Amino acid sequence: MTVPVTPTVEWINQCYEHEGRHEHVSLYLVRAPEGTVLVDSGSFYHREAITDAVDAATDGEGLDAIVLSHSDYPHAANVASWNFTVRSPKSSSSPASTWSPSSRW
Repeated sequence: MTVPVTPTVEWINQCYEHEGRHEHVSLYLVRAPEGTVLVDSGSFYHREAITDAVDAATDGEGLDAIVLSHSDYPHAANVASWNFTVRSPKSSSSPASTWSPSSRW
């Protein structure tokens, strides 16, 4: 299930217990003229629920892209399950050669 945030953004919320703590993971489904983008891929603990939510929200059309906020498992653990071809990976932790703070100045 998704929760509308704006007309073009939906929230997918997942929660679970981990090492005695409550872990909360938020994913966002963004709809743009260029396609549907998932921000973060979520935890492997909720792979099926996330896939079901995306399928329901997109009427089975799926995703055009995934954007990761960072690489730890609650945010990036399901990337491989979406079967995307990685064309030009960029990482906020290691800027792409086309842009970095030092290359801007």
